[in-house]
Formats: sequence, C-alpha cells, structure tokens
Amino acid sequence: MEQYHGIATYTYYFEVPNDWRRDSLHAHIWNSKNTSIATTWPGLEMKYVNGDVYKVEITPEESFYSTFDSIIFNDATSSSDSSAQQTGDLSIGGAKHNNQLYKIERYSNPTHKRVFMKIPSSWENTHIYAYAWRTVNNNTTYNQAWPGVDITANKISADGYWYIVDNSKFDHIIFSTSNTNLYPTQTEDLDIPSSQDMTYGFDTEWTKDYVLGSWNDYITPETLSPSHSHD
Repeated sequence: MEQYHGIATYTYYFEVPNDWRRDSLHAHIWNSKNTSIATTWPGLEMKYVNGDVYKVEITPEESFYSTFDSIIFNDATSSSDSSAQQTGDLSIGGAKHNNQLYKIERYSNPTHKRVFMKIPSSWENTHIYAYAWRTVNNNTTYNQAWPGVDITANKISADGYWYIVDNSKFDHIIFSTSNTNLYPTQTEDLDIPSSQDMTYGFDTEWTKDYVLGSWNDYITPETLSPSHSHD
C-alpha cells in the first residue's frame, strides 16, 4: 500500500471492456451505511495505466475517504448521461481489493441468456424467484413449478440478482418475492431479452445496469522485474 504524507493510498484497477468509452471513465465511491457520504456521480476520474487498464487512487485525508466501502466503475460523461455503462455495486470496505484489478466477465451462450433483476427495497431480506416458461398450442413448459427457481443465492449487490435462462426452451420470465404480503409481489410477464446481461427493474424495465466480474491481484507494468519483460 502506498503512503501519501504518511496516509495510506488505496488503488483500484479496472479492465475496461471494448464497448466502453475511455475518455469518460469514473469511479463512484460511497459509504453503504451512510449514503450521504459519497462522491458526486459519476465520481472520480480514472487514470490510464496500460492497455485496457485504468486506475483510481483514493487517499483518505478527509473523514469521507476513511469511511468509504463501495465503488462503481462507469463511463458516464455527466450526472445525466443515460447511455452510460457501469459495473454493479462493488464492496471494497476495509481496504478490501486494494491493488487488485476488477474485470467484467461477459456471458456468451447462443442458447442461454443471463438476466438480472433489480429488486425494490421492499423485497430485501426475502427469497427471490425466477419463473421461465413457454406456451405452445396451450401446452406450457416451465423451468420449475411456480414460483420457479430460487435465485436468492445469486446476489450481486443489495438489490441485484442474476439468473441464466435457456431461451431455446423458454420465451417469458417472471421475477417474484417469497413475501406475498408485499405489493407488488411479482413482475409482469416479461419477454426474455434478445441481448445478454440485461437488467429488469420496475422503474427502468430492461436496461444494462448490472454486470458480473471478479477481482484479482494486479502487477503494474512498472513493477515488473526484467525477468518478466518480453521482447
């Protein structure tokens, strides 16, 4: 961990996908327990490192920077950029993932679609289900009897869940909650989107809000020893 005037500097790296804009990369950071402690969207500008890798350096000189625990990488040009792409809410509390690289993992399968559900806050702490089906000549086939497959374990953020649906067998999907006292308790009948990694939300319908990825240690090019260099 680098030191800045005796204070630890945290560095987070991001491998930018080919379809993201490179001239407007930002890292939005905040405290998940006190959302008033946050950068102004889209956040801090990221710096170029090498190849497709960019970084953000955070020095906790002020009280805010000592309490952040979440980050979103994005390519928004402004606070009102509706075409921006972004990662999900990533946990980095307690210097977690310091000096590591986050890489988005694309899903590619011609007969399956990975979809996401952005649940309303009232659905938190409940089980989330995905019911997929197709009806042909009054005959219905489905992934599992109602309410479908329990996807509670497929959680990627406070309000995000994923599910991989076989679109060669099914063409509709419903997301629902186990708490039948809530309103709404389920989405409407949704057409399975033709694109990968689409997110459904009650306010946004199908968008590209969520992606999946992983953190790994990152060795910057300038720290490689001669034995690691290549002609």
